[in-house]
Amino acid sequence: MVGLIFGIFLSAGSATLVMSLLYRRTLGFAWSIPGTVLWGPSLQHLSFGEVVGAFFVTGVLTLALGMSGLVRRTMALIPQPIVMAMVAAIFLQFGTDIVTSGRTAPAIVVPMILAYIILTAVPGLARVIPPVLGALLVGFCAVTVLGQLALASAGPVFAHRVFTLPVFTWSALLELVVPLILTVLVVQNGQGEAVLAQAGHRTPVNASAAVSGLFSVLNACFGRSPPV
Repeated sequence: MVGLIFGIFLSAGSATLVMSLLYRRTLGFAWSIPGTVLWGPSLQHLSFGEVVGAFFVTGVLTLALGMSGLVRRTMALIPQPIVMAMVAAIFLQFGTDIVTSGRTAPAIVVPMILAYIILTAVPGLARVIPPVLGALLVGFCAVTVLGQLALASAGPVFAHRVFTLPVFTWSALLELVVPLILTVLVVQNGQGEAVLAQAGHRTPVNASAAVSGLFSVLNACFGRSPPV
């Protein structure tokens, strides 16, 4: 699992740096939580190699769709209010989770909320410390003071990369490839591009899809840690 997380964040961070520098825009790439939800249960009846094969094919097809120019045309057919409604549905859970967490861990959540409000409300402070970063630092300090920071339980510090040979089966491809492509292009990329469009940014839709596919292909086979 350490190798999996290492590979995902390395490829996502690399894609973010390359695309942001290339296009001079705030283009962020990360792993897909809905995608993780999709492939997690599949490991109960598919081998790891079969899931890797499905991810490999998904990356190739996503890369091909991005290079073909069809992604922007397809996204243009989806009404933006629908996409923004999807964005709102995703962020709604984060808002409700704040309320739930505030009841279970008020000593951590309340200082974080206050820090965010202060950094946002006081002119000039946000330029020195971004509100989200300030809230994160306050939360880290609160967790440390309360003795809830347990680094030893996080596992090894350095990840080991182990190549996993893809296994291509029709059952895995039919189960995972199409849902994963829709998740990447519509749910993840589509929502991010809608948010940037609302802020007045014109995003490279096809290039973003192609880069997502390329890094998915490169990362697909290197997501497994060696057995301990």
